[in-house]
Amino acid sequence: MGTEKLDSEITRVNSELKAARCRVRVERRHDRLVLRGTFPPKPDSSRLKPYSQRLSLGLVYATPAGLRAARKQALKVSEQLNEGLFSWADWLDDKQATRTIAQWVAEFEASYFDRRGRNPKVETTWDKDYRVPFRQLPQEQSLTAEALLAAIALTSPNTRSRQRYCMAYGALAEFAGVEVDLAPLRGSYSPSAVNPRELPSDAMVLEWDAKIPDPRWQAVYRLMAVYGLRNHECWYVDFDRLKDDAIALVRDGKTGGRLIVPYPVQWWEMWFRGAKVSLPVLTVKRNMDYGRLSAQYFKRLGLPFTLYNLRHTHAARMAAAGVDGQLAAKLQGHSSKVHERIYLNFMDERHFQALVDRQRSQDS
Repeated sequence: MGTEKLDSEITRVNSELKAARCRVRVERRHDRLVLRGTFPPKPDSSRLKPYSQRLSLGLVYATPAGLRAARKQALKVSEQLNEGLFSWADWLDDKQATRTIAQWVAEFEASYFDRRGRNPKVETTWDKDYRVPFRQLPQEQSLTAEALLAAIALTSPNTRSRQRYCMAYGALAEFAGVEVDLAPLRGSYSPSAVNPRELPSDAMVLEWDAKIPDPRWQAVYRLMAVYGLRNHECWYVDFDRLKDDAIALVRDGKTGGRLIVPYPVQWWEMWFRGAKVSLPVLTVKRNMDYGRLSAQYFKRLGLPFTLYNLRHTHAARMAAAGVDGQLAAKLQGHSSKVHERIYLNFMDERHFQALVDRQRSQDS
């Protein structure tokens, strides 16, 4: 039975339970079924009054047979609640209570990739947003609210790290049924605008292009400069199309495939038109490895600005030329909200002068 049809069946069963004055309902949590209702606090909870909670049914999977079993358990639990006989001791899995953080993380990871599939993009997200925070937890201890809160306390307030840790730990806690509210700790972090003083001028971009001795790394540099790509996206460019068409194709990457436009187009004509392009052959496991290795190469070369600033400079170049913000965001592969917050707040006197010069050239 498909997920959509099963969810419809769960809705039907819950309607029946409600008509029977059952005090709990059935919910699907990924590939398993749980019960939701107002229960007394768990033994390790600091709460004093009953509140809405999930009750794990263990290995009751989201299948027609599992739904029938969940319905029976729902009626049983409701009867216990009505008679004042409900006890968490009857429902908490002993193995669940003694499971270590490492075991919970392993199960969470298996569920994560089972739902999302495995590809470089998903693995990069896992490494940055989940693996790093999970490594900071005491692996052999039990998963408790106190352990999560202690790990979050090690991060600085109002930072990207604090936000990422709260998100990862919140997802793990929900998966394991641990009661903890991390939302108040997330803080007010938001990405800040790029500092215009860190951006190279077009003259500097061209100057350093001529200093790159390896043509394969030079191609990476040029792709980022002319198309504003992320480091790893260079390896997903359709090079057969690139030599004939300025509107190139990125097959995959952090935000999936998209068409890209050179800015300025003269650089595509100078560097890529009719050219056979090859990039360094790297041994990588995930997209972030491309960024790490390319950054290392150009740092050794002595590049006076970060390689990623070629992407920022591309955005600034389009902004100074009056390219619509939504179009520019689409070309760079991010949302217009991100574009406004990060990329449209860094224009300095160079960009203002370019805007004046463009108007004068149109009037002449």
